[in-house]
Amino acid sequence: MSNEIKKETILEDKNERIYQNLMDSILSSLKNGTLKPGDRLPSERKWAEDMNVSRSAVREAIRALEMIGLVNSRQGGGTFINESYRLTMFQPMTISYRLNHGSLSNIQEFRQCLEVEAAKLAAIHATEKDILELETLAHKMNDADNTYEGSIYDRNFHSKIAEISGNCLIRDSLASVGALLDEIIDDIRSIILQSARDTRILHDQHQRIIDSIKSHDVESAGKCMSEHMEFIVRLIKINKLF
Repeated sequence: MSNEIKKETILEDKNERIYQNLMDSILSSLKNGTLKPGDRLPSERKWAEDMNVSRSAVREAIRALEMIGLVNSRQGGGTFINESYRLTMFQPMTISYRLNHGSLSNIQEFRQCLEVEAAKLAAIHATEKDILELETLAHKMNDADNTYEGSIYDRNFHSKIAEISGNCLIRDSLASVGALLDEIIDDIRSIILQSARDTRILHDQHQRIIDSIKSHDVESAGKCMSEHMEFIVRLIKINKLF
């Protein structure tokens, strides 16, 4: 190995360590509450002094964190924890999906696994306030004036169940999957609303999901959500949206 290659390898390893140390420090601070979404990070100089590295090395590490969405830099204002840092997994998930030539059916299958478990966990953890919010979202969804408005309430309904589950990984993964599915969600609802029968089925399925969560029936909640997901998949396949 030539001296040039050795130098490049050493430099890459050093930069990777700086990046990892910076990432570990930020994640640790988020975990213990020292940092919160929207908080400003210490200055580049402070990071450089604490890690005994150059400010330029810290600057490169921060740029890498900015690329994955964990932080955002403001001209002349410093670097801040991204308010929506929970969705930082969306970009790598999207890249993986594109590079592996993933299909929409792959996304829906993954979503189904998560949604069923989210419903079961929600049946364990749901409070009266949670149930009221779900019922309100379902009513707004049913009474929506148009497909776009209904789709928003539909997304919020499923997001709420994921939130009630108490599992942050399920919640954030579903948010990322939902973003990938945005391109067909409106089409699905448009198809359903063309049929009075399918519309009734959709409303009934949402209500049965709520009822099973409200009664804290774990198995029923999972079964109702599974039936709902399978209903959506059948419509997608019939209408060749995949």
